[in-house]
Amino acid sequence: MKKNISPIAILTVLLIIIGYILYSLQKSPPTPKQDPIKGVLSINTDKSIYQPGEKVYIQMASLDENGDTLCDSNLKLAVNSERLEITQSPTCSPDNNVTNSPDYTSFFTPTSSGKYTLTLTNTSNTISTSFEVSKDLPGLSISRWGPTRINPDGKTRYPMVITITAHQDYKGKFEDRLPPEFTFPWIGPAKLTQNKNSSTLSWDIGLKAGETIELKYEYSVPPTSLQQYTIIASQFESRPWTLATTYVQ
Repeated sequence: MKKNISPIAILTVLLIIIGYILYSLQKSPPTPKQDPIKGVLSINTDKSIYQPGEKVYIQMASLDENGDTLCDSNLKLAVNSERLEITQSPTCSPDNNVTNSPDYTSFFTPTSSGKYTLTLTNTSNTISTSFEVSKDLPGLSISRWGPTRINPDGKTRYPMVITITAHQDYKGKFEDRLPPEFTFPWIGPAKLTQNKNSSTLSWDIGLKAGETIELKYEYSVPPTSLQQYTIIASQFESRPWTLATTYVQ
């Protein structure tokens, strides 16, 4: 005999599924899995989508197993199978100085469309990120400027500058999602929404094709053990922004 399932039971199951989906979406930005015993690496590109012939700006940091800045790392960087030259920044300091500049930089100019994978290695530790190259302009072209290595002392104010250029009319939200323990000494016109899993900054923007806008905010990071944080970039970007955190006595 076929049993009928009550509407209440169906509704209960649906509510559980919806609740789980909403909870998953609110989880804090994931931390890339690296072995602290081997130290920590961090790598960022200024954009996630480029056009052929456009220069890719690559920014890197390297910490030892104690969470101290390494300015003499034996770093190797490759894009797909091509080795790239790395330049040490004059602002890099083994004293864990406060700086908004990356400790290491590199540049690469892609000539064809496709997905490119960057792999950064220091002895036995490796981290990867990727970017896309397309002849077709995205609706919004987004570039970022901010630190790649931070001191989690709870008081230093670190900037994030996001430059958005519209290639077609756009009206809607732009969001960045950060770890819940971050504090925000200045966010300008952004709206801050916080829960136990994340802190979300959002802006309501309206751009005509050809227009450019800059979004800015500042954040601080409380004392923490050696690890790496991520800023989950907007829905228009395909990769997060990573932050290597130095040791603070």
